[in-house]
Amino acid sequence: MPKKYLLYVGNAHPHKNVENLIRAMRVMRKMGRMEGLKLALIGNDKFFYPRLEKWIKKGGMSETIEVVGEVPNTKIASWYRHAEALVTASKMEGFGIPPLEAMSVGCPAIVSDIPVFHEVLGDAAVYFNQNDPEDMARVIKKTLGDMRGLREMKEKGYRQAKKYSWEKLVRETYKVYESCVSL
Repeated sequence: MPKKYLLYVGNAHPHKNVENLIRAMRVMRKMGRMEGLKLALIGNDKFFYPRLEKWIKKGGMSETIEVVGEVPNTKIASWYRHAEALVTASKMEGFGIPPLEAMSVGCPAIVSDIPVFHEVLGDAAVYFNQNDPEDMARVIKKTLGDMRGLREMKEKGYRQAKKYSWEKLVRETYKVYESCVSL
């Protein structure tokens, strides 16, 4: 585990936009004053992660980007707790579980400005333009530099994450199934 890192959790499929997140890290490195900050990528797929690793090496970003690979569910909370923030640059999502997981353990979430994240995360997250690595870099750097804002984000994140639970999901799904059967 790096000493100081941003965390990405998920696969590396193209819609996850990990390449732009890496470009944002390059921009942040050029901006300066982010020494020692790495981007740790947690996830596993047999096609896109190996391709991404080659791209990272070719682009000279190996010192800034650490491809961790798969992490057991029993250890993921520790990665979230020690991260400066979770960053997700997805172009689209069905729901977005990693930001909620991060918030539930006090990790701030800095995410794409897409409708599903606004719906699920509300004002507990900070948003950037997922198509603009320079905007990502500015937003990440500004967020990390605002200690008071980070404390507020953590508190909002705890509250937001409590709105969701697997038990609630099961209850609400069951109600939907029941209503379909009674038709």
